[in-house]
Amino acid sequence: MIPPDEFEPIPNPIRNAPSWTWLSFPHQISFKYLDRDNDGEIQHHIELLDWAVNWDSEPLTSGINSTRLILNGPVRQCVLSDISKRTVFDTPFFDLGGEEDQAPKSAGDFDGEVRSIPTKYLCMLVQTRIREPDHYLRQKFLVLELCPRTDAYRRIGIGCIDTRSSNFDLTNRRTLSLV
Repeated sequence: MIPPDEFEPIPNPIRNAPSWTWLSFPHQISFKYLDRDNDGEIQHHIELLDWAVNWDSEPLTSGINSTRLILNGPVRQCVLSDISKRTVFDTPFFDLGGEEDQAPKSAGDFDGEVRSIPTKYLCMLVQTRIREPDHYLRQKFLVLELCPRTDAYRRIGIGCIDTRSSNFDLTNRRTLSLV
């Protein structure tokens, strides 16, 4: 994704777009940071259990009355902060917690406002690419925030991490409702 502070927001004519669609992201979208390479085996980790979009009238052009998205996938709590302002790279980075010099760094970004204070978020693993020949892993994940007074989550960002071993326990799965 392109860092939000580099471009003017793009107005969205669709009212009530859910956080899990790209319609909710008011900026240009680029996957160049998340898909630098295309080689290796891909493992998908999320199971789509249920979804629905109820439109006001004409689909994809009118407002949205309600939505439902229920996913099951591997999750972990991560302390994330946006460290992109502290790096010399163009890629936005997340700090996954721990000592700044030792913590794994993850490319990614929050969708809207800058969140610089380290905060704990629930992250759901979407995909792992096992790159050949070194078997290095690139793991892509959703950054989720619990919605107030509900048991539903809102997607507030996306990230990926390059690592030698998984940062997610694939057996620690949860079923989540996203708004």
